[in-house]
Amino acid sequence: MSAVPAKVLIVDDDPAIRQILSALLKRDGTECDIAEDGEAAIGRLRHQTYDVVLLDLLMPRVDGLGVISYMKESGITTPVVVISAVMDDRVELLDPQLVRVAMQKPLEPRELRRVVEAIVRHTR
Repeated sequence: MSAVPAKVLIVDDDPAIRQILSALLKRDGTECDIAEDGEAAIGRLRHQTYDVVLLDLLMPRVDGLGVISYMKESGITTPVVVISAVMDDRVELLDPQLVRVAMQKPLEPRELRRVVEAIVRHTR
């Protein structure tokens, strides 16, 4: 990664997954913010910029599709990595301008780290 640490927003309603992903990425020096659902994610996106958003699709209140819609409407172009236990037809409908990769849970840690690193390297 570059000299400036990457900043990632982790959005998942499962506290264990948020903790695991945060710990995994912090080992590489990545700064991580977390949001427990789409509503919290939108609040963070209103006030912060990120290099990557790791986004679960199935969450209470506002789901991942709602977050992506908000990002599009607000002109936020931060790359999104969808992380979801359920990969169905909705994944094919996701905006390829925002959603760079869709990964199915359980995630392979090394693969996730490679994906985040590649996105950061490509967008900086």
